[in-house]
Amino acid sequence: MAIAATASSSAATTTEHTHTRICPLCEACCGLEIRTRSSAEGTSIVSIRGNDADPFSNGYLCPKGFALKDLHEDPDRLRQPMRRRADRSGFDPVSWEDAFEEIAQRLPRCATSSAPTPSR
Repeated sequence: MAIAATASSSAATTTEHTHTRICPLCEACCGLEIRTRSSAEGTSIVSIRGNDADPFSNGYLCPKGFALKDLHEDPDRLRQPMRRRADRSGFDPVSWEDAFEEIAQRLPRCATSSAPTPSR
């Protein structure tokens, strides 16, 4: 559902959307109703609440679900892939393309290494 609103103090237009998702933080997978606002400056989360129409959680949302907005907006949250420096002194940002390329090159070596495999 989209709701368009024009800001009264400027010619900028903001648009609000409601998204229904499930919470990824635990195995309960509670239903979420996430309201976002888009403008020329970008998109921000307005609110997160339990989805009353969800057949499993019936609108219930635990404190972890309510914290999703804070997690999403955390300034320390990783927003792009990082590669460890050769001297192990820190990390540098890399593109998604470079990150996936490096994973594709290194993962087969990990799978065939002499590391012990879990017993079944």
